[in-house]
Amino acid sequence: MHADHPFAQADQVFLRDMVNEPLAIIKQREQSYFERVVLEAGLVPNVAYTTPNMETLRTHVGRGDAWSILISGRPIAGQSPEGRPLASVRIADDVAPIHIAIATSSDHQQTKRAKRVADLCHTIVATSVLGRTTNSLSTSQT
Repeated sequence: MHADHPFAQADQVFLRDMVNEPLAIIKQREQSYFERVVLEAGLVPNVAYTTPNMETLRTHVGRGDAWSILISGRPIAGQSPEGRPLASVRIADDVAPIHIAIATSSDHQQTKRAKRVADLCHTIVATSVLGRTTNSLSTSQT
């Protein structure tokens, strides 16, 4: 959400408190994950902007035109492409997880480089998205 939003300084926000406000979503298919998150909370999203482009979405949010849901944790730069400040607030509702997988072949031994990439991905997801330590993630090789 934009930095001047009334909930911008909150630790968390319930979707019911945001549902009537304009929502900007990334949409590349019939129904996006972001719409499902709101619908599964028993709410009807007020989708005002749809775009396949993250920078366009962040521009709308930075201008205060809408709020949005990110799956990538806090915005890296903390600002829109136009330099307007953004605020990131956790969703208080239980939301459906997005499953992320790294697939490797069971026919070949994983290289050290591939293992380092997988470990880095786990660390990024754990700390940036989930707010956890890497010990709380499980891994398996197929």
